[in-house]
Amino acid sequence: MKEDEKIIGIIDEPIKPYLNSDTNDQSDRLGVADYANALGEFIKKTNTPMTIGIQGEWGSGKTSLLNNLMNLLDGVSKNTTFECIWVNTWEHSLLKTPEEALISIVTDISHQITLLNKDNKMAGQITATGKKLLSGAVRIAAGMTMGMAGQEVAGELLESKADNSIRKLREDLEDFIDKLVNDEKTQEIKNIKKIVFFIDDLDRIEPKDAVKVLELLKNIFSIKHCVFVLAIDYQVIIKGLKDKFGEKTDENEREFRSFFDKIIQLPFTMPTSQYRVAEYVEGLLHKIGFVSKNEKFNIKIVNEILENTIGSNPRAIKRLINNLSLLNILEEIKKQKLTKKISIDEKLLEFALVCCQVAYPKIYELISLKPEIEQWDDDFAATITEKKEEQDAKFAHALQSVSQTDDFDEKWEKALFRIAYSYSDMRNQATKISRFLNLFVEEEKIKYNTEQLINILNSTSATVVTANDQNKFKKPEARKTLENQNDFEMSLKAFALDDGLDEILIDNRIKASQIFINTLKNFLIENKKDFKLDLNRESVVFKVFNGKKYLKFCHFYPMRINKDIDKSGKMFHINLRKDHLKDFKIPIIDNETYGSNPRKFHTNLSYWKYSFEYQLHFTEESFEKNKDKILGLFLRSCEIIANNEPQLEEVRLNTLTGPELKQLEIRGMDNHTFNP
Repeated sequence: MKEDEKIIGIIDEPIKPYLNSDTNDQSDRLGVADYANALGEFIKKTNTPMTIGIQGEWGSGKTSLLNNLMNLLDGVSKNTTFECIWVNTWEHSLLKTPEEALISIVTDISHQITLLNKDNKMAGQITATGKKLLSGAVRIAAGMTMGMAGQEVAGELLESKADNSIRKLREDLEDFIDKLVNDEKTQEIKNIKKIVFFIDDLDRIEPKDAVKVLELLKNIFSIKHCVFVLAIDYQVIIKGLKDKFGEKTDENEREFRSFFDKIIQLPFTMPTSQYRVAEYVEGLLHKIGFVSKNEKFNIKIVNEILENTIGSNPRAIKRLINNLSLLNILEEIKKQKLTKKISIDEKLLEFALVCCQVAYPKIYELISLKPEIEQWDDDFAATITEKKEEQDAKFAHALQSVSQTDDFDEKWEKALFRIAYSYSDMRNQATKISRFLNLFVEEEKIKYNTEQLINILNSTSATVVTANDQNKFKKPEARKTLENQNDFEMSLKAFALDDGLDEILIDNRIKASQIFINTLKNFLIENKKDFKLDLNRESVVFKVFNGKKYLKFCHFYPMRINKDIDKSGKMFHINLRKDHLKDFKIPIIDNETYGSNPRKFHTNLSYWKYSFEYQLHFTEESFEKNKDKILGLFLRSCEIIANNEPQLEEVRLNTLTGPELKQLEIRGMDNHTFNP
């Protein structure tokens, strides 16, 4: 795609009537046109009065659908069969009391009706009545402020008293509209047969005020020849009726629904579940240049990511695309400094993380904090929630129930449930979050290594919205190489404290780790190896020169504790490369010094992650006892990388033959071991 063909950013505005723009094209690509056409035909043919409720969450495209209907009804033109009037309730609520806003909406609708036929003698009468109502609303506001009988004033307006009453206004409007529609002589209005009112942004005002607006509209404008199309979220109605009916329960739900049904004759729910979201998003990714014409994501995986994160909310999609657009520009700038090409797998990883960032900012924050998702456990969850979920009497039963499902049967998934349960905005989304994260962990549909994940977390952090404000030691970014031992130890301590480790245990592990690191480093020097030692925020990485560049052959996380095998926190482990000369077997020295696979093998995996390495576990005592054997394994891992020797590759299991899969299964067994 040429540079001048790219788009930069998606404007978060609804479709505008009669604009042949990208925005209109986006609506068609979401597959909304058929629904708009059906509603348009219903409006044209329906008996009146009729009220249609367009239901959908905030940002689901209600305003765009209303504008689509305006297009279909020639709503911008005047003296058409279907005269259209637009009212934005939120604009009427700005800088006004609720009472003023209510009457302002009523008078605006009345005024727009009178403009259809200014020559009608009743036009001036309706306008005058509207002004009296508006001045009365100001009296209400003043009465409330000054402690006067504001409710008494409101009663004058809302009851049938004097000629400024709502009943009088309704009668005048009814007469005016009837004469308007039946007037076939006046040139300017002779074509009008029906008036369609579009009432927008009710879900942007206070819920209880939105309910009052609905009641007023019902009482005043339920008039022959009129169709009202209301953009409303049913959840707003529920909140607005809370004072009247209390919290919604199974017992009183009928009362909430009865109120809604009394106002709305035709409910229509935004068909977000039917939006062709994956194809739409893929098209936008091409337009912003995030993926090239020759690159293509697996549309099924994209759909799974979207279904379990931002869903089909157009506003969330626009934010996603804008975030990716900015990040794409940053990457283009970095490309001028780097020669490495970003792979399609890395782009899919970035896409998934930004979807998470938009949908679940807290989960994104947790991934940044601890990228090894499969190592999340109850201790990690406790550092986030402080176990406040356990104070809820329903939590224990909820955890027990979900633990029986595939979504929460793993240790890390139970930790996730604890975290999600503690946040009201995530509790109902827990299953979706689990399924999203399983794309990384279990199903491995999103292919990556830890280094790629951390690099992309660093780059995507530019668009994160977080309220996390820490006044403690400023933690270094992921994968940042630290300058000295002191910074490294401070970083280790800060992260370990966040993980809930005891301070004495932390200090002991730091001291022991320094002994291990110095021993390993001195051993490489003795053996004249060309190596580098990187101190990262939570880990130590040993790299060796392979003739072209320095590559990792040993990874050590001093504060990482596997509670399944080490309740006391005395064990350590380093990650080393498996030896092809030993048929990629795992070493077992004794009960306190042994290897294990970082990731268990089973045949239903997409591919066996970290198949090329093993974790060597030991204590301080067993390190001293078996130092020679441990150093021998360490040196052998170094040689495998330095000499570019064969490794057990991470292959796609569905590409293997039967014998190849069987051989890999044997190599993945816990008893595929040797004693060095």
